[in-house]
Amino acid sequence: MLIKNYLEIIANIANTNKHNDTINENTDDSINVPENNNNETYNKPVEANSYLGLTTSIIQKAVSSCEYPKIDTVKAKRFLKAVKFADIESKQEAAMFLAQLLWESNGLQSKDEYQCSQRDCSEIYSQSSDIPEASEYLYGNSKLLYTPELVSKNEDIAWDVSSWYWKTKVRALPEVKIGLFGSTTKAINGYLECYSGNYDKAKRRFELYVKVLKVINAVIL
Repeated sequence: MLIKNYLEIIANIANTNKHNDTINENTDDSINVPENNNNETYNKPVEANSYLGLTTSIIQKAVSSCEYPKIDTVKAKRFLKAVKFADIESKQEAAMFLAQLLWESNGLQSKDEYQCSQRDCSEIYSQSSDIPEASEYLYGNSKLLYTPELVSKNEDIAWDVSSWYWKTKVRALPEVKIGLFGSTTKAINGYLECYSGNYDKAKRRFELYVKVLKVINAVIL
């Protein structure tokens, strides 16, 4: 399956080799991200190891429950940070977000779309109307329109766009806000998985969601 929208790109988060509790906030100098961009919430460091009652430990357990390799604390912190910037307000929606990211990125391990390693996907990216919209919203410029590959090469940008897509394209749907997981799949890849008979992938996404939700709901606030 070729990448059709940004959520599929950004979910392919780089597997960092860092094993400390500090998130590197440095961004590639070539990106020219202005200080007064709309991404102020995301760019602020995560001071605590929890959000919405979810901790880095819980996120790590949720990922492992889906039979993916355990992620480190840095990556778990990045996810919590993304949840905050995406305006996610409940643990259930956070579970939906994580399940979709896990499916799209092979457990937050893959940096690049696999099929794009066999062909040039830049034309597909450049034709997406989401690209200029995301670039303008996040950074106040059109940088990503001309260099969309930065989304998969720079981890900060990857998480930025992940949160932006969920915030503006997924959670905006009324069905998502009331907890209908299938609507998130429809928003992400509905044409291929909801209308063309390829229900196995949609089913697998839901199975991941059930596993993640079980871990997240085990938390007693």
